[in-house]
Amino acid sequence: MLQSKTKSFNQIKIHTQYSICEGALKIDDLKEFCKKKKIQSVGLSDTYNLSGALEFSENISSVGTQPIIGSQIQFKFKNTYGLIPLIAKNYTGYKNMIDLSSKAYLENHDGDKPYCSIDDLMKYNDGIILLSGSINNLIGKLFNKGLFEDLEELVTILNPKFKENFYLEIQRHGDQNEKQFEDFNLSISHKY
Repeated sequence: MLQSKTKSFNQIKIHTQYSICEGALKIDDLKEFCKKKKIQSVGLSDTYNLSGALEFSENISSVGTQPIIGSQIQFKFKNTYGLIPLIAKNYTGYKNMIDLSSKAYLENHDGDKPYCSIDDLMKYNDGIILLSGSINNLIGKLFNKGLFEDLEELVTILNPKFKENFYLEIQRHGDQNEKQFEDFNLSISHKY
């Protein structure tokens, strides 16, 4: 496949050592990689927290790479829990992600992992880009459970609030049901 020489790929969902049990990438190593490869921008997307955001921003920007701050925060929709990847568009979005991350840890104690409600996400949505995530995230979990009406309801809740800041992802990792999930996401995308 030919690629344009004027375009470049920017990874926006890097997991560092701050993604407990998911990532082992040290920010210093990422900094050196970005410097060596002259990476234009790179995004942090640690799960459940923003603990590495300051270290990431300072280190990555020091080598001329644009840092993009994100996180995967767990949300509850009806009786299903799952992660939703969020990216800060600006300072307001970053502050809202901090509020959501803090709220997940401080206010919800009925589960084994920190979470927020979808209502919290609707309240703290300004300046945030929302991604649907993989088959293993909230929307994918609804799909795997066969809760298609709930999934479509969630999309109709999120879409008007996030508008052009809501993206249904296509991921091809070879996970079970991934192709069917891709087809479903494409049909939902065309519908809404």
